[in-house]
Amino acid sequence: MRLGDAYLMRAEMRLKQSNPSGAADDINVLRTRSARPGRVLQNQVLTGDITLDFILDERMMELDGEQYRWFDLSRTGKLVDRAKLNKQVTGVQEFHNRRPIPQTQIDRTQGGYPQNCGYKGGVCPGG
Repeated sequence: MRLGDAYLMRAEMRLKQSNPSGAADDINVLRTRSARPGRVLQNQVLTGDITLDFILDERMMELDGEQYRWFDLSRTGKLVDRAKLNKQVTGVQEFHNRRPIPQTQIDRTQGGYPQNCGYKGGVCPGG
C-alpha cells in the first residue's frame, strides 16, 4: 500500500460523493510533494479540473508500472473506452473487464466452476 494510492482512492471517493473540492485537495497533496522547487503553484489542480478521467490519469502517473492500471480501468468501466483511444491496442472487448479464471482453479472446485463469459469454455448469461 502506498500513501499516493490512498490519496487517489480518497479523491475518487470524494468525487463520487459530489465533493470535487476535496478530491482536488487530495490530488494537490501529491502534486505538492512531487513539484520541482518553485513550481508548486503551477502544479496545483482546480476543483473544475476534477473528473473520473482526470483521477484515472493521475493514478496512471502516480502508480506507473505498479500494475494497478487494468484494475482501475475495469473497476470504473473505462477499460474498453480507454483502450480504443490507444491506437496500439486492438481487440479489447467488454468481456475483458473480467480476467479468465485459471483452469487449475476451475479444476479444483467441486461441481465445476464455469469460465468467465467471452473466454474459451466460458458461460454467458442467456446462452
